[in-house]
Amino acid sequence: MLFFYLPFAYSALLAAWGRRQYLLYWGLAGFLIVLCAVQDVGVTEDHGNYVDYFNLINFGDQGLFFIEPSFYVLARLSFWLTNSSLLLFFSYAILGVGLKLLLFRRATPYSWLSVTLYLSYFFFLQDFNQIRIGAATALLMWAAYLGHGREGGKAVCLALLAASLHYSAVLFLPFLCLRRAGLRTVMMLYLCCCVLLMAYALDISLVKNSVQLLLMLDNPRVDFYVNNILDGEGGEVNPLRVTLHFVLLTPLALLFPYIQRRDPFIAYSVVLHLCGVLILLMLHDVQVLAYRISDIFNHFMVFSLLAYVVLFGRLIGTTAVLAVSSFQIIYVLLILEFVQPYVSVLGGL
Repeated sequence: MLFFYLPFAYSALLAAWGRRQYLLYWGLAGFLIVLCAVQDVGVTEDHGNYVDYFNLINFGDQGLFFIEPSFYVLARLSFWLTNSSLLLFFSYAILGVGLKLLLFRRATPYSWLSVTLYLSYFFFLQDFNQIRIGAATALLMWAAYLGHGREGGKAVCLALLAASLHYSAVLFLPFLCLRRAGLRTVMMLYLCCCVLLMAYALDISLVKNSVQLLLMLDNPRVDFYVNNILDGEGGEVNPLRVTLHFVLLTPLALLFPYIQRRDPFIAYSVVLHLCGVLILLMLHDVQVLAYRISDIFNHFMVFSLLAYVVLFGRLIGTTAVLAVSSFQIIYVLLILEFVQPYVSVLGGL
């Protein structure tokens, strides 16, 4: 398992050093893309499912809307061009990992800190495991960045394209309107989080009794999730995870005007991260939906937590971000055990 700590340690050291290092940055990007694409079945929970989906599409009778049309098209192209699933997994890895690291480089001078935060959690959750939402989230992050920069048309198009990679991405569209949110909006979101946190502590359900209305959509995948919820599968969200996000966002919400003056995109990321926590708390007793939806927004913590550098300076801010990242990767790999020892289709490591 020590193998998985190496890219994180590499990134953390360069973040502490404070140099951008173009060749080292893109060398890491290439390594991560290959790492995702050539993993063998069994390393992550979902990889084997995607191999099964690939086989059902190419050797079974599953049609264009079996998952998303984009997955169907990429699976067919991969089979036609390589007679294997390799091109499929490389396509998702390039979209997920490549586009995110390109944005980290473009959007902030603290790109290594963003990479370190990314490698501590969301890399393992999404681009190494849940590849469809990983690729979709990359496009949503670009949509937020372009929308913030007054390129609203491109932002909407990218968000719609993201929805073709994972249907849940369409839920992000209304949040593009928050790109100019001010202190009043942030404090309203924060106070809502406080109220919902109390509801969570008191185990008050807000949506479980009404979620069965989704069965009216008559969609097999929606029915699968709803029936799991009604059967009580998945349980509630992890209190440690909720507490961590809430505590990290508290000083950022209180000092939001200063962040917004110094770096508007980081401020917008704070707003989106806060929305993610709000959704997590609102859906706290329907874990299968809470994580699926909130992680689209919580992924923006790779930008929002850079506000600690903006607020407290490079030394204290970098130390804080690296401390959070170190805690996350230990928690992900040792406690949650997101991944198993790495084995590639080329052989074991």
